[in-house]
Amino acid sequence: METQTKKDIGKNAKLYDLHDGQQRLATLCLLLAALRDYFHRAGVVEEARIAQNMIYPPMRRREDVARVELNGTKDNLFRSILSNKMDSVNTLSPTERKALPIDQQLLLNAYDYFTYRLDELKDHGRVIEFFDNLKDDVFLLVGVTSDTKMARNIVMGQGKGKNMEPVDELKGIVCFNSIDDETEQDNLLQEWNQLCNDQSRDRISNACMLLAQLEMPQRRLRKHGEIDFFEDYMTLYCRGGLDGRHFYEKELKPTVSLLERLEGDSFSFSEDAGQVKVLPSATFLYAATKIQTAKDVALPLVFLIGEYTKASELEVRKSMINYLAELEKLALWMMLAKPKPKDRRQRCLEAIKYVQDRSAQRSNPFMLQNEEIDVIKQRLRTGEYGKGA
Repeated sequence: METQTKKDIGKNAKLYDLHDGQQRLATLCLLLAALRDYFHRAGVVEEARIAQNMIYPPMRRREDVARVELNGTKDNLFRSILSNKMDSVNTLSPTERKALPIDQQLLLNAYDYFTYRLDELKDHGRVIEFFDNLKDDVFLLVGVTSDTKMARNIVMGQGKGKNMEPVDELKGIVCFNSIDDETEQDNLLQEWNQLCNDQSRDRISNACMLLAQLEMPQRRLRKHGEIDFFEDYMTLYCRGGLDGRHFYEKELKPTVSLLERLEGDSFSFSEDAGQVKVLPSATFLYAATKIQTAKDVALPLVFLIGEYTKASELEVRKSMINYLAELEKLALWMMLAKPKPKDRRQRCLEAIKYVQDRSAQRSNPFMLQNEEIDVIKQRLRTGEYGKGA
């Protein structure tokens, strides 16, 4: 949990932003609501009152506040369930329920499931015994940390983070940390979730990390350090008055679309076929990024194709195509020569710098040296290029 306070809710009481565990706490509140409503239907008034107080602690001379609130518009439905104001929900037809956003459907489905299972017991005594065990023998360990990075380290220390896909935390950084307006946060969150449905989650994560590495080339991306790396990038990105919405529309979506075309073997340079001597193969270059010894080629590949797709001038497009043709040779050398990770990354970053500032007096990093060409010839002749290549 994060110590940043959103609002005061009473003496010595604060409302905290939750870093990890929303699903557990929300599910527990839905279970308590289902128990409360079961006891109301069964006429067990005292147990119903206790369950309600566990959801909404009694407040003296203040409006009751639920123990858990959700971000965005889904909190309206969540609050309706917790406060037992379900009239508007119960009148929804099956078609109208299916039209609700998926996160709201999940809330309703969880509450309905608990209600069904409690009614299925058909024994007030068993339900009361279950409720007694829940309130007397179930405990929650909550950690209130000084900042989000420390909270993330705690999660990693439990072993969870080592196998987690970073895309959900990347989503939080873009949709919440980088946007102030809560309505806009929720709108962008829904769009992000839809993008995840339309694209692969890995593709979105890869796009985020490529963009961050292109902007911070001197920073080393460490293993399991993707979230901190991207968080620093977004902090830098938003300093100029930009926000998460701008990043999503202008940076992320175009890059995800580009990766989709590369993965789907649908990117070509056929419209400029008559303008250059050699057309590079985007398929080959993308395949090279999947080989460990040439994976850093992804950085100049995305940069060059991005510049190519944005360019309206023929000369700029021709220039980018020629660079990509040279990048093919560089990728082949990396696949076969297997340079050290530090050296191959530096070579790729220098290639990007070379394109960005041709006025600077520096050697062409795309150009292979004679000894590098000899290595390619030798490895191809002897077959010493390994299974990956």
